[in-house]
Amino acid sequence: CVAAPVRETTIHESQRGWVHLAKATGSGFQAFHPLSLDHSLIARSLRGVRVHPWQGKPTTLAFGPAASTQAFSDEEAEFLAPFIATALAGATARQVVIFGVIRPMPPGPLSTAGILYAQGPFLYLTLTHYRSELGSVTRTGMPDFTRLYQLEIQFTPESVQAATRAPRPVLSGLGELTTLIIDYERLAALPEPKPSRSSTANPSQPPASVEPRGTSRRGGELE
Repeated sequence: CVAAPVRETTIHESQRGWVHLAKATGSGFQAFHPLSLDHSLIARSLRGVRVHPWQGKPTTLAFGPAASTQAFSDEEAEFLAPFIATALAGATARQVVIFGVIRPMPPGPLSTAGILYAQGPFLYLTLTHYRSELGSVTRTGMPDFTRLYQLEIQFTPESVQAATRAPRPVLSGLGELTTLIIDYERLAALPEPKPSRSSTANPSQPPASVEPRGTSRRGGELE
């Protein structure tokens, strides 16, 4: 039985998407929260998440950019980033960020969602939904295993990805999902690439403005 995380605080919820804080259920879990990160760095982290149809190959296989797709479009990443930044800045060491976007599609809206938290200089990001039918359980963080088992989840640039498995599940039922471990300090030090407009976005929503990237400040301490 997969237990849903305990949602504690709503940061944002609208027809475009949502960001919540939820209580972690993993034994002994302690995140590096509260954490102050510039939202442009968070947007860059979201843009780096890529998916590729599963072909029975190892998850360490490097797929070229033409063979993979951004999980979150540039516009979706920039929409979510300020709310995720607010969530991380207000989170406790026992909370994680649950977030998602809604993409209007015929015959019905689809959702892409994930769970995020920080430990040390790393962001731990687990994709829980990818273009899944929007249902009552989507916003809780309960994963869509059927859809995700068909996909490889990777991060670009690969040089800032520390690993693809969390040391232990942060929430009940997520142990079999791929977790990207992203060195956000190393990512911030890399030159900013030009935004890709090849990813599908919601044409009815203008892109959010992006402030200049600042420095990150860690606000917690691991035991």
